Amino acid sequence: ADLVHADLDSKWHNIRHKKGAEDAKRSIVFAKVAMQVRAAMDHGGNSPTNGQLSNVLKKAKELKVPKDIIDRAIKKAEQAKAGGMVIYEGMGPAGVSVMVQCVTDNKSRTAPALRHIFKEHGGSLGTTGAVAFKFNRVGQIDVS
Repeated sequence: ADLVHADLDSKWHNIRHKKGAEDAKRSIVFAKVAMQVRAAMDHGGNSPTNGQLSNVLKKAKELKVPKDIIDRAIKKAEQAKAGGMVIYEGMGPAGVSVMVQCVTDNKSRTAPALRHIFKEHGGSLGTTGAVAFKFNRVGQIDVS
């Protein structure tokens, strides 16, 4: 009886490892498709005339991406466009005033990341209004 039990355990472990590897590969594909959906939404929104989005959705269907993953990616892109804009203020090295405008889906993750970047380069993240009075908006620099 012990031999039969050991054989079943071994079979289960083999299945589990194969399935785990397949799931990991699929999740990478799903994440890439979700990223492509969000990028397509940035270019033309969620409209029938957005050819890039329809191509990505067609590709997702071929790759058998679950509908809920696609829906979450579309919802996330719409939320980011709807006002995930945050402005952080701080002091850089040698007392240089800095304002950073970010588009984010999670403010509580962005603030610590920026605080770390400021600290790493000899600056500090300030509070709202700390340096804003020193600035006039005259241009924009996009960093990807």
